[in-house]
Amino acid sequence: TEAAEFKTIYHHMSPKSEAYELFRLQRWFVLREFMKFFQLSIVFFCESSVLLYDDISRLYEKCWQDKTVLCVHEKNINTSAGYWKYEDVCRFCELIVEEYRDHLDTLQRVFGHMAQLGAFHGDNDCVLLWKFFHQSNFRDSLTDIIDGATFDYDLSSTAGRRNDEFAMEGAVKKLEWRNNQPYATHIANNNQVQFATLHFSEAVRSLLPSY
Repeated sequence: TEAAEFKTIYHHMSPKSEAYELFRLQRWFVLREFMKFFQLSIVFFCESSVLLYDDISRLYEKCWQDKTVLCVHEKNINTSAGYWKYEDVCRFCELIVEEYRDHLDTLQRVFGHMAQLGAFHGDNDCVLLWKFFHQSNFRDSLTDIIDGATFDYDLSSTAGRRNDEFAMEGAVKKLEWRNNQPYATHIANNNQVQFATLHFSEAVRSLLPSY
C-alpha cells in the first residue's frame, strides 16, 4: 500500500530505467510494512547478489546488538547487505518521501551534477541512503574489520572501509578458502581477513554461480 502511494510522487531522474529505480525505492516501503505486520524489530536485509558464509544472527549478537549497521565504504554506501532496525527503516522511508515531495528541485540538481561528473550510474536509493547515513550519525559499518572478520563491500574492488585494503587477483579479490569460508589478504596489515559475505556487483555478477 505504501509503495503504491509513493509511486504518485516519484519523479524519474536516473539513467537507468524508471521501473528499476522505482522498484529500488518502493522495496523499502514493502520492507517497512513486512516488519510491522510480523512485528520484527530487526532484520538482516541482503540482495540476491550477496552470498552468505557465516551465521548472520551470531555475528549481529556478537558485534552490533541493537544497532542498524549498513555496508559503507569511505565515500560510498551500497544496499547489498545491512542489519536494519524497524525504526530506522521507518525513518529512511520518511526521508525518501520528504526528498521527492518537498525537495525535488534539490534532488534533481544533485542527480544532474553527479551525472555530469560521471559519478551517477543509477540506484537512486543509494544516493538517499548516503544522506540518511550521515544524518543518522551511524558509527559502525559492516565493512569494519572486527576480530579478523568483515563483510565484502564489492568482490570486484580492493575496497573495504578505506581504499586499497585487499589484494586482488585479476578482476576480483584474491581469496583463500578454509573450511568453506573465504579469506583475503589485508594489504596494510599483511594478514588474512575472513569474509562473512561476498557481494557480486554488476561487473562480476556472472561469476556468482561458480562461488
